Order: sequence, then C-alpha cells, then structure tokens
Amino acid sequence: VLGFNLGIELMQLLIILMIVPWLILISTSAIYTWIRIPAALLAGMAAIGWIAERITAKPNAITLLMVKATPYAIWLIMVLIVTAILAYTPAKKAVEPMGKAG
Repeated sequence: VLGFNLGIELMQLLIILMIVPWLILISTSAIYTWIRIPAALLAGMAAIGWIAERITAKPNAITLLMVKATPYAIWLIMVLIVTAILAYTPAKKAVEPMGKAG
C-alpha cells in the first residue's frame, strides 16, 4: 500500500512540475486573467463533480466527461506550453539616459 501511495504522490508531483513553470510564465502576460478565471471555474466544476461522486457513490456527468477528456491531457499541456511561450512578456528594465551615471 505504501508503494502504491508513493507512486500516486510522485505522479502528482511530476504533473505539478510539468505545469507550474508554464503557469508562472503565463502569469507575467496580459492574457493571465483570461486564462485564470476559466481555469478556476473548470477546477471548481471538477471538484464539485468529485464531491458529488463521493457522496452518491455513482459517477455523474462531470466525472464521466473528465474520464473522456483524459486521453487529451498531453495535448492540453502542449497548448499550455505554446500559449505560455507566445504570451511571455519579460519585464522591461528602466533605461537610464546616457550621461547620467549615478
């Protein structure tokens, strides 16, 4: 049982390590709000679906949809990566006028 649980935890850590850097990169862009709000709503719907499934002990439409979407997860991660790269806007340094050494 310990090995099984460690395997699950390591897989969750791997997923986090694959996704969080790209989310941090997107957070520096202007499109961050447009991505953050829908993503939070989707995560909330998934949580509600899981809670309902645990309470009723029956799959519901949300959990069935998530199961069907699982094969497309790698494509969603790829879209996240491409979006982060295209949306990345590095912070601009303040440029001092020439001749004003401080």
